[in-house]
Amino acid sequence: MARSGTRGKRGTKPPYTSAADINAFFERMRNIGPPPKVTTDWVRAMSLAAAQPEGVVAMLRWLGIVDASGVPDAQRWNKVRVPATRAETLAPLVGESYKEVFDRVDVGSASRADLEGALIDAYNVGSTGRYIGCFQSLCVHAGLAAAPADASENGSNETPATSTPPRPPATRKATAPDPPAKHSSVDGKVSVSINLNVEIPAEWSEEQIRERLVVVNKAVQGG
Repeated sequence: MARSGTRGKRGTKPPYTSAADINAFFERMRNIGPPPKVTTDWVRAMSLAAAQPEGVVAMLRWLGIVDASGVPDAQRWNKVRVPATRAETLAPLVGESYKEVFDRVDVGSASRADLEGALIDAYNVGSTGRYIGCFQSLCVHAGLAAAPADASENGSNETPATSTPPRPPATRKATAPDPPAKHSSVDGKVSVSINLNVEIPAEWSEEQIRERLVVVNKAVQGG
């Protein structure tokens, strides 16, 4: 497949448009016909990118949807703007523009580390986070790869932290307070009365009961 310009060749840098701007662009593009010229000011005025309008221009140039001066290929533009024909139109453009990456790894099954190595080797880039994010997003829109589970704007491979469920509050067994002792005061002397429960077997005789009560009484009085 013929290559146009210097897109994708060693020494040139691929676009690093954020995935959010790419998604927003394709969503808004559905209702916009090919303009006379795509510039950063035009992208900003049309609200086609929230973060980096210049990145969208670079992406369109890299894919060959617009030429070096920003003039769009009307046929490609209209096919990319329509969801029904977007993937089949983008697939060869992404494959051609990122040929060096596709030549080095199986993009459909490549890990983020594999893509990082391929981008560094092919384009001599520094930090690869945004470059990988842009490439993966374009591959998803082109139907060349599934949405990555670990994609992030800053290129971090860290596993998202999982929240630890809170521990239930400590419980304490409630205990009923001891009943207060009954007391009375007569002539300055304090007397205390204590209620006791004495277990008496039902078969005991009256004599046995009296003997038990005597023993209990002595125990209370300390005798």
